[in-house]
Amino acid sequence: MLPLKINHLGKKKQRGVDLYIYKNMTELAREDEYDVAVLVSGDGDLFMGVNEVKQLDKDVEIYSFRASLAKSLITEVGMEKVTYIDDIIEKIKVLKKSKH
Repeated sequence: MLPLKINHLGKKKQRGVDLYIYKNMTELAREDEYDVAVLVSGDGDLFMGVNEVKQLDKDVEIYSFRASLAKSLITEVGMEKVTYIDDIIEKIKVLKKSKH
């Protein structure tokens, strides 16, 4: 897990998340650990990782909110591989953790 940093306003933030996702996504693809990468992000900083994974003959599906999905990712994977969270949010349930 990546360490949390606390800024001068007391807000918590993780640094290096994009790099962590890129590294894991590409390394696991090279090791043939999966057939389809499911990326839950619309961050354009992940374009190179998505591109590299596709060059390794892996499919990539993206789940993202409309407002935060980079056009470069849509172009790279194709609209048919994009699911907008906005459209399925009503179907997503949050389950409370049991206190066992």
